[in-house]
Amino acid sequence: ALFLENPQEFHYLNQSGCISVDGVDDVRDFEDVESAFKKLEFKEHEKLDMYKVAAAVLHIGNIKFDSQGSDACKLSDKTAVAQAAALLGVPEKSLCKTLVRREITLRGEIVAVDLNVEKAVAGRDALAKSLYGKLFDWLVVRTNEALAGTSTAGRANFIGILDIFGFEIFKSNSFEQLCINFCNEKLQQHFNRNTFVLEEDTYKAEGIQFDHIEYIDNQDVLNLIEKKPKGI
Repeated sequence: ALFLENPQEFHYLNQSGCISVDGVDDVRDFEDVESAFKKLEFKEHEKLDMYKVAAAVLHIGNIKFDSQGSDACKLSDKTAVAQAAALLGVPEKSLCKTLVRREITLRGEIVAVDLNVEKAVAGRDALAKSLYGKLFDWLVVRTNEALAGTSTAGRANFIGILDIFGFEIFKSNSFEQLCINFCNEKLQQHFNRNTFVLEEDTYKAEGIQFDHIEYIDNQDVLNLIEKKPKGI
């Protein structure tokens, strides 16, 4: 139903060369996910739609382009496009057109501009990223709705997601990676301040006895980048 093959057949999954991990049971993990959906009372059509979007993202990653000169390209094979379109419920012809051309409004008129391979690949990946992001956002909202229940008091229950200290260091680090790591450092500082510093200040103000918690302060890293006037 989802046109799925083995993981190594998908561009977004095979680039690391790592398909299985010792100690990780994918079947058991999937059963846990299904069990969680059942407990949160997800409807069958909601689960299927969610899996369709996730599968469509995989198929979009397999879409390839052939150059038609420096300013144009064409689809190498329409199989992945057809599968993604079917899963997303959009016309295949429209998706094909969107992947190789973009429309701009010029003086009130819509003008179609051909994309070269590089721009088409970037557009393909942007589409996949947007779909995956919106799926994630929907899943958080839907889960919180399930946790809230029907009572007013129950609406105090929610899931908050905090992602900190997620560093990736490559042989060649781009400016984008620097921005990502800097953002993570800022989040870590925010977490440290709210979890340790401000909590201890509250304890002191209320006269509560506590043991001071030692933690690694990453302020020096932030100063290296943003301190005026010597930060880079």
